[in-house]
Amino acid sequence: MQPPLIDWASVKSYAVRSKPHRQAAKPEYLSLFVRYRKVLLYAAMDTLDAILERAVADGEDTKNKLLGAAFVVTDRNGIIYSGSAGRTGIDANSPKFDGDTLTYGASITKLLSATCIMQLVEQGKISLDDNMRLLVPELDKMQILRGFTAEGQPVLEDNQRPITLK
Repeated sequence: MQPPLIDWASVKSYAVRSKPHRQAAKPEYLSLFVRYRKVLLYAAMDTLDAILERAVADGEDTKNKLLGAAFVVTDRNGIIYSGSAGRTGIDANSPKFDGDTLTYGASITKLLSATCIMQLVEQGKISLDDNMRLLVPELDKMQILRGFTAEGQPVLEDNQRPITLK
């Protein structure tokens, strides 16, 4: 069953008209808004479930499909939606993929790390020009690989230059 669509222009128009007069919103409008918000939230959840189902392999056909997928939608109050679909392996009879399934993160960690670092830069807690050895002392022990000896041993040298985020 499709929820009825809200005429948001009317709702906005009502809000704009009522604001200059400082009228309190009518209880029936608030009740209607809360009910529609819940209906829209459930409709959005169904849409997210459908997106997950379309993205994952069905049966033996895995071409251009993920084996499994999961995602979570949150707001400042916590989890709004959590969904998953698919399976954990190539075999169609593999266990179901769910939100607790362990996966290989690969290069996605670069995106998360870069985002966190840039947030720290925006907050003024670090600079892109700061020497990261001061924050991560283990970097001081890192050496640069310059090649290999005739015997196949690595040729390493200490890095004397600052390690920055640039």
